[in-house]
Amino acid sequence: MLLNAWNLFGDIATSVDAEFDSDRQLSQRVYEKLFWGNNLPSVTPPGKHYTPLWNEDELSLMRAILGHGLDIFRKHVKKQ
Repeated sequence: MLLNAWNLFGDIATSVDAEFDSDRQLSQRVYEKLFWGNNLPSVTPPGKHYTPLWNEDELSLMRAILGHGLDIFRKHVKKQ
């Protein structure tokens, strides 16, 4: 769900010309752990499984990025 939210917020930000996840050097490791932790069948070898271990800095960064994405969502996606 977190990976889906990250991708959704990124797509929304792109469509409304907002800045989301602007420091990729900082966030790339967190994003990759989310991605690989989903163990998608199309990219995970048979019999393999990855369970990411998170440190507090990574969790804090993830909260900040997703929180910012939620702010963008709330600002631009409103009830009609």
